[in-house]
Amino acid sequence: MESLTNDAIRTLASATGEAHNTLVDSAARSFDVQGVNSQEYRKAILSIKLSNFSATVPESKVIYDKYGLFEPENYVQKHFKKIDEHTKKYLVEIFLIAKEGFSQSTLLKIDSKLEAIFNDKDLGQPEKLLLAGTLEISRNSLKYWNDARMNKSNPYHTFFSNTIRSNTIGPFFHFDCTTMIDMSMYAISFQDNYYTNALSLETSNQMALQDAAYQSGLASMAGGACAQ
Repeated sequence: MESLTNDAIRTLASATGEAHNTLVDSAARSFDVQGVNSQEYRKAILSIKLSNFSATVPESKVIYDKYGLFEPENYVQKHFKKIDEHTKKYLVEIFLIAKEGFSQSTLLKIDSKLEAIFNDKDLGQPEKLLLAGTLEISRNSLKYWNDARMNKSNPYHTFFSNTIRSNTIGPFFHFDCTTMIDMSMYAISFQDNYYTNALSLETSNQMALQDAAYQSGLASMAGGACAQ
């Protein structure tokens, strides 16, 4: 069993969230994102070198379900068979925080939940990294996709007019559906690569980060994929 202190997990999770935004933004600026297909986008994500992360990791083959996100409690029970009930409870709470959408209140709730996780003596190191990584992906994803909606210079900006139109038809998720896809992809990938494939914590985390950025970018280009 690998040994990581709370401080090391906190640092790694924070770097993971920041790296997520680097991957998403850099991939879109490396080509005309309006005409890219999913294979090209995946290749771009995997080609970007990140400081503080390995140059290469294996490519993940995780199967992903987006529609269950409408009900986080059922979603977690269905897709997270490798983690205990205590960890599942935290994961549901994290998804429910993210469903509130981008706001300062949401960001403060993310901070509070992080502290609860690191102070919880019943959580092991892998579970703390899974949960903290999911929270930091959520934090950074909420910030990035809020910017994509508001900032015309963001390479994904034009895609979010589709989200706005879709949500006038409803019933769909609000505009942060992309973040929900993003963070759930990270958590599912981390679970599969660490608990099932027995990869190291750092490798599982990096593969999950890349999977999240890839799925998140595709969701944004679909105008918020939960509405499709």
